[in-house]
Amino acid sequence: MAADHPVTLAGIADERVDHRFKALPPDAEGLTVGDLAAERRNLFTGGFTTPVLALSAESVEHNLALLETYADRHGLAFAPHGKTSMAPQLFRDQLERGAWGITAAVPHQARVYRAYGIRRIFLANEVVDAAALRWVARELDADPEFRFVCYVDSARGVELMDEALRAAGATRPVDVVVELGAGEGARTGARTEAGCAALADAVAAVSTLRLTGVAGYEGEVPDASPSGYATGCAGSSRWRRTSTGRAASRTRTRS
Repeated sequence: MAADHPVTLAGIADERVDHRFKALPPDAEGLTVGDLAAERRNLFTGGFTTPVLALSAESVEHNLALLETYADRHGLAFAPHGKTSMAPQLFRDQLERGAWGITAAVPHQARVYRAYGIRRIFLANEVVDAAALRWVARELDADPEFRFVCYVDSARGVELMDEALRAAGATRPVDVVVELGAGEGARTGARTEAGCAALADAVAAVSTLRLTGVAGYEGEVPDASPSGYATGCAGSSRWRRTSTGRAASRTRTRS
């Protein structure tokens, strides 16, 4: 964790309960989170206001163990999405159970993750915001152990990222994956193998980005049958080999 990240998990317990805390009992205002937790109030009679989110500790432990076993069995580097819970305590438990890192949807979520020392972040989106890229560049420069990966889905996006990172004086390249679109009607991503290869070439042509693979969202696959899924996986593997091979070739040529 970089030196300018002072937040700790232990510090959460010292936070004072006030209007910022959704659904907590109004009469708990002024208590610390740790003090309120120690009271072990009844969820139904302890003054909580609805709606209130409650987690079963037993279910969480079961899910953590299940995903750990599944990832180990299939040789997966799993990066659970953190956008729903935004709970550093859950991130800690997931990482302790073998998660590769934590997935984010937007740069602000990545900033929260870094504040709590997350060293590997997969941002499942293209980042072209210059301010966000300046922050990413600073984080990468300040912490050699920090790993950040995000999508690229267009040549113009590559141009914008390169411009912003060069302007920020980035010294480490940002790792990116080519996003694969699920057919012509897909929301984002390369639609064809040729488009994927062209995007890989665009990444390889700049020094501020490094291509590490391909990515996609299975929820957009139009034919979600087992046969359609198998076909999609085979195509993705072929595109991955094409894109990473072209990027590696261009990198050798440039060096």
